[in-house]
Amino acid sequence: MEEELTSLGRWLGITGQQSEVLRTIHKLRLDGHRANPKGISLEYRKDYSRSIQISNLFHVLDALMEKKLVKKDGPASYDLNINGIERVLSDFEQKLGEEMSGFKKARSETVKYLNQIAKKEKPTVRYMDLTEFFDSAADSVSRAKKYYMVAHFPKLFHPMVIKKKLSRYEYLELIEERCFVKQNLDVNIMTDLDIDFLYKDFSRFFPSEREALKAALSIIDQIQYAVDHYKHLRVYYTKKLIGMDMLLPICDEPKDLYFYMRDQEGEIIGGVYIESSETAKRAYSTFTPIPSNYTVLEGTQGKRILKNLKREIRARFG
Repeated sequence: MEEELTSLGRWLGITGQQSEVLRTIHKLRLDGHRANPKGISLEYRKDYSRSIQISNLFHVLDALMEKKLVKKDGPASYDLNINGIERVLSDFEQKLGEEMSGFKKARSETVKYLNQIAKKEKPTVRYMDLTEFFDSAADSVSRAKKYYMVAHFPKLFHPMVIKKKLSRYEYLELIEERCFVKQNLDVNIMTDLDIDFLYKDFSRFFPSEREALKAALSIIDQIQYAVDHYKHLRVYYTKKLIGMDMLLPICDEPKDLYFYMRDQEGEIIGGVYIESSETAKRAYSTFTPIPSNYTVLEGTQGKRILKNLKREIRARFG
């Protein structure tokens, strides 16, 4: 049992004690008992010949619930979250497959593998001001076959006058030309459609709230039209965007990566450019496959999300 628990803990990314509590909860439930803190504590002492303090037990339970391995099924009652456990094991299986692939490469081509490690180049990192950043990003668009953008509210759909005032007109117009007109660039946008960012842009450039509201609502219509009519565009929505804003252009393989730098008000003031195949490939792996918490803005579900967004905009601008 100890060896099995150790393996399970490693697969799930939890400590030995967390594995023991996980097993104790499941054992109680299999025996038809409630897995409340008192019952868990008593069963734990019986199985492991040592006590676990109630305060420490609650910390362990909180950690297991945060990892989606345990859930509450009633007041002070716990059970395993089988779906969560299966997801974690699936993620571990994928990582294990990647590790095995690397091992096989090292095993079959040992000398070549060692040479690659010895000659591995350090990534090139450049800090750029606003103009230089978007000039470089525009150049990357001109050469890319696929383009990934992570943004709180993508300015690709903003009116031309705002694009120009935001110092990224050429960059955005080039994306529009290649994706919408020439249709030789696949664009994937990951966003939480945070209307606070939309409000900042429009409140600065429109003289009245009424005009800003009208323009903001038209943006949502433009997004709806774009996702319905341009086959090389995919917009993926999530309720809360986690991680840094980034741009990832791909020609033959991931190589370049761009990160925004923002001021205290959230305005873009420049960015960081990284030239590194390894770093870009890691970033790319976060998009393939698209995480399950993202919803593509297509069909009935996409229309519902954009309709709700219009309601939020009316409340925010009104």
